[in-house]
Amino acid sequence: MPTRRPSPTTDQSALSRAVVKKSTPVGRECALVLPTASAQPLELSYWDLWFALVADADFDGSWDRLVEHLRWQKNQGGSSRLVERKLSHLRELERRLRQANVEISAIVAQIDQLPGELRRARNQVLTREPREYSNSRS
Repeated sequence: MPTRRPSPTTDQSALSRAVVKKSTPVGRECALVLPTASAQPLELSYWDLWFALVADADFDGSWDRLVEHLRWQKNQGGSSRLVERKLSHLRELERRLRQANVEISAIVAQIDQLPGELRRARNQVLTREPREYSNSRS
């Protein structure tokens, strides 16, 4: 008796069920939870990770240099409101990291260092105006 081959339609539907497309992260979604010395773990959003990646890669791990750059963007005609929101987020992130005694390097060490991730971070932090709903909690 000959073996019956599955129809192409059946094969295709099985494949479409097997492939799950990863959605684009929304900036304020929780991206990483870091254990800390305190009892409370530190929850970091995608915005937090993006700021840490950009500070580490482009500003020698310095929050101050990133702040200077954002202020420079504002002085060059960038959106005042947008830059102020980014600076507000950055101040809040720095406060939370200080409180948890966590350095930028500890965050970056946990992030998948794919070139696409740094590109996305640069786009979000240095270039793009985020949609209202994707802003940080601050």
